[in-house]
Formats: sequence, structure tokens, C-alpha cells
Amino acid sequence: MDGQQVQALRNAVQVLYTSPNRRDQNRADTWLQDFRQGPQSWRLCLAMLASSSFQDTTGTVYFAANNLRYHCGRNQDLLAVDVLPQVLSQLARCLLGAVECSNWYAAKPSQWCHATPSMHGALKM
Repeated sequence: MDGQQVQALRNAVQVLYTSPNRRDQNRADTWLQDFRQGPQSWRLCLAMLASSSFQDTTGTVYFAANNLRYHCGRNQDLLAVDVLPQVLSQLARCLLGAVECSNWYAAKPSQWCHATPSMHGALKM
């Protein structure tokens, strides 16, 4: 994945969650909602998770995990047999990384756990 795209995504999430300027937050929210609708946004979120520090509390890990959860029920590319094992492996590494850093905000179990049943069901096919 393109490092510039990951950085743009990370910047937008940071503005959404930490900017004191409401107008900037609204622009970031609109951009992120448009991004989320893209069929390949899950790939960029997975790349962002792979390059994230789990000490980060700006919300980037939470956003990426939430976006993956969103796409699990809506995007068949994510559940493709040739892609799914890699995605599950990356999610497991990310969750363990967050837990090891005791970053419970990043490790928010609901985002990770809601994604895995859809993936698990696809593996059984």
C-alpha cells in the first residue's frame, strides 16, 4: 500500500479525534466517511494497522479496526479465500500488539471480535 495514502488516512483520523477546530473535524469526518465507502478501504486500513504503534492513542487503530468490521459484512473481496488467512493473521498480530502495550482503547475487543465471525464463516466455505 502507498505510504502516502496511509499517512493521509492517519492524518484525517487524528484531525477527527483530536482537533479543537469543529470545521476541521467535520471535513475530516466527511473525508473518512467517503473513504470508508470505497471497496478497497479495508486494504488501506490493514496497511495502517501493520504500520501502527499500539502506544498511539489518537484513534487510528480503533478507526482501522472499526472499518474492517464494517467491511466484513459488506465486502466479499475481504472474505476471498486467497485474502482471508492473511487478513486474520494481521488482525491477530494487531490485537496482540495492542494487548501487549496495554492499550485497551486500541484493543477495543468489540471492533476486532465483530469482524472475526464473518471471516470464520468464510473459511468454512
